[in-house]
Amino acid sequence: MLDHTIIEMPVESPSSPTKTEAYELDLDEWALVTSGTSVSSELKLEHNQLAAFITMLRYVLKGKTVNKDNFVRTHCASTLAMLMQKVHRDMMDLTVLMSIQYLIEDCDDTPSVKSILLQHIYHDILFDFSLWSKTHFAVRIGHIQYLSTIIKEDRKYFRKKYGVQFFLDIIRAYYG
Repeated sequence: MLDHTIIEMPVESPSSPTKTEAYELDLDEWALVTSGTSVSSELKLEHNQLAAFITMLRYVLKGKTVNKDNFVRTHCASTLAMLMQKVHRDMMDLTVLMSIQYLIEDCDDTPSVKSILLQHIYHDILFDFSLWSKTHFAVRIGHIQYLSTIIKEDRKYFRKKYGVQFFLDIIRAYYG
């Protein structure tokens, strides 16, 4: 069982600048983060440890070709899927689904051609119904709605890759 005690930190830690030092900082090197919808929705992802881990992976992969190649070469998507199967079903909530969506959006560099990384994420995580069939009903509905959305965006690719028979077999195996 995890210990969820809250440790109160002092307002000023040794690494934090004082107020006067903060005002004297060169702000040209800093970026201002506004309270937009993407920031607030990403903050929600931090409450679930699994979603936070997937978000961290997203930032590691974002714009880094070497990291993407290593992710594919070392089969990290299938490893992540295996680890996701081992977590308690309460951990697989809508924030995990949202973090997977953000990961896919960031990995979808060229909409015309599906990258190998994206194909691995689709195959090992998104279209692995053994992961999603054990989740709560709201998560299953959200997962199917998201699948519907991405399939509508590229019908030809998904029909060729998965086909109607794949979905009939999934329905029979997991929902029948």
